[in-house]
Amino acid sequence: QLAQHLKGRCASVSFKPSRPFKLVTAGKDDTKTNFHKGPPFAKVPSDGGVPSETAHSKGAVYCVRYNSSGTLAVSVGTDRSLCVYEGKEFKLL
Repeated sequence: QLAQHLKGRCASVSFKPSRPFKLVTAGKDDTKTNFHKGPPFAKVPSDGGVPSETAHSKGAVYCVRYNSSGTLAVSVGTDRSLCVYEGKEFKLL
């Protein structure tokens, strides 16, 4: 279920360190940041703009990380942007 990026390549994965467990993945060949709930982990569908998986405008997303409390997730892309997401609902801050 995690191979939903273009060409199936994932550049970075980060786990939420507290319950409910979630993870965020970054695509090496696309601009998407995918969010998953689990276990078993399944992609959270984009419904009404949440989660905001297309926050980066162009290029690849190289790194994603949760903070130590799991309240924020961050993604960094080749478009030189830093996107901060709310860790529970995946809203773009």
